[in-house]
Amino acid sequence: MRNSRWPRQCTVGMFKNNGYKLICVNTHFDFDASVQLESAKIILRRLEQLPSELPAIIVGDFNSTPSSPSHMIFTGEDVQLKGKDIKGPFFKNTFSKPFPSTHHGFTGDINGDHIDWILYRGGIVPENCKVIHDTFYGVYISDHFPLCASFK
Repeated sequence: MRNSRWPRQCTVGMFKNNGYKLICVNTHFDFDASVQLESAKIILRRLEQLPSELPAIIVGDFNSTPSSPSHMIFTGEDVQLKGKDIKGPFFKNTFSKPFPSTHHGFTGDINGDHIDWILYRGGIVPENCKVIHDTFYGVYISDHFPLCASFK
């Protein structure tokens, strides 16, 4: 994306196991809200090229909260933001309000923003999801807490 402060990426894979297929997307968004919005639209447009009946999961550092335009694009909450070119199916966040903190800046403070998401759609249902607050030998290995979810 040309207005992004740093190069960003998105990885998309389709996996098959025991006859089941799952689309997985991993991304890391820019800090700029307009770039985030365009990035979300690009991902949804790319997913339109894959079978829409397949369940899909999007994970990543979105550098924005669930009240952001990019989250509203993924969840289909704001029709005006989507425009006519963005179609569903849309996603749900595995976490719900009050959204847990995922960013802590290496402090371990659990009162930060929820800027890392696990979104899902299709024939899967989250069984559980959690934010992992553990350290590795007493050190936080990231400025974000890892997220974990399992689906049925």
